[in-house]
Amino acid sequence: MSKITKKALENAFSALLEERPFSKITVADVANKAGVNRHTFYYHYRNIDDMIVYCVKEAIEKIYNGAGYTAEDNDGFLELLIYVYNHRQYMLAIMHSSSRAQFMRAVEDSLYNLIDNLIERTPKYSTIKNADRDFVVRFYLYGVSGLFENWMDMGMAESPDRVAEVIARILKTDLIADVKG
Repeated sequence: MSKITKKALENAFSALLEERPFSKITVADVANKAGVNRHTFYYHYRNIDDMIVYCVKEAIEKIYNGAGYTAEDNDGFLELLIYVYNHRQYMLAIMHSSSRAQFMRAVEDSLYNLIDNLIERTPKYSTIKNADRDFVVRFYLYGVSGLFENWMDMGMAESPDRVAEVIARILKTDLIADVKG
């Protein structure tokens, strides 16, 4: 029941975004549209920002759970970018709200895990010392999350395919040769 209620709240919020700007949507609006009371909303989330970050993080993790992506392809990033692009009204509302920093932290947390897994599964990176691994992951993380944030700030003018291609090319470069072995 809890997942059904959470999904109803997310759908209600998305529908409300079609009607009015993010700044004009209240917890009461979301609860009413979902057919629940405000207490039910607060049972699941602290506020609207918390709900948005939860929904986005869950979507990102759903994309990557069990995926066998390596740094030699761009499928994982492409799926994320397509998801964001297909939900652009929702995502751009978040980026232009007080939830922006919290949203980007959630994206970075998920991207960190994705990049760490990509490095682990990619043979050419297998000799990275454990002491250096976090530095390498963060190096790529900040580049990828910076591109992602800039893409969103620019209104997603570039296609998801193009952005994923650029990310894949960056990950395929041998910039980390000095920290190997």
